[in-house]
Amino acid sequence: MLVVQVLVAVAARRKYVAFTCQKSTAMTTVDFARRSSATELMDSPSIGFDEFHQCLRQLTIVNGCVLAYRPTLRWLKAMLRDAPSDNTISILDVGSGGGDMLRKIRPLTRQRGINAELTGVDLNPWAKQSAELDTPPQMNIRYETSDIFAFDPSRRADYIISCDFTHHLGDAALVRFIQWMDSHARRGWFINDLHRHPLPITSSRPYFTRCRSAR
Repeated sequence: MLVVQVLVAVAARRKYVAFTCQKSTAMTTVDFARRSSATELMDSPSIGFDEFHQCLRQLTIVNGCVLAYRPTLRWLKAMLRDAPSDNTISILDVGSGGGDMLRKIRPLTRQRGINAELTGVDLNPWAKQSAELDTPPQMNIRYETSDIFAFDPSRRADYIISCDFTHHLGDAALVRFIQWMDSHARRGWFINDLHRHPLPITSSRPYFTRCRSAR
């Protein structure tokens, strides 16, 4: 039976927050009741690999601080509870970025004696390069560069996960992606994404400002 779960990002009760950018006196208003269509800095062609790599490393720190890995790991633990140890299972992470989620999953599969093929796929070729730099070879995690919608139609995975990826997609692409996961996962899929809220923006801004200034 295919198990599906989506961690839904809901609009916060407080719909707007205003903050002052460090290098500008203009006030920027963020509407938390609507999905943002603005291009993220890490998606911009103006940045180089070093900045992209540093951004992914910073996101790993933030994800750890805000316990962002827990929902996916909790779901996967439940799914693997009855997984046979004598068979190999496959886990595919779509939009894997720097590979941090898969690095969290590897100890889980080894603790349970499960032979698991872990694969991360990302559209940006720098993501593969960044992930391979930060992933010890003994973890045996494979990273690929691909447009998920151009993936081999016959290719399947037992479990497909997506962490902090779907907010990069427009509405139509998001629906298409959910349909893609549903048709390519043999046993279950899980989406874990952002909750747009004033707190993480205002609390993380000083940290990223310091990191940017230190370069």
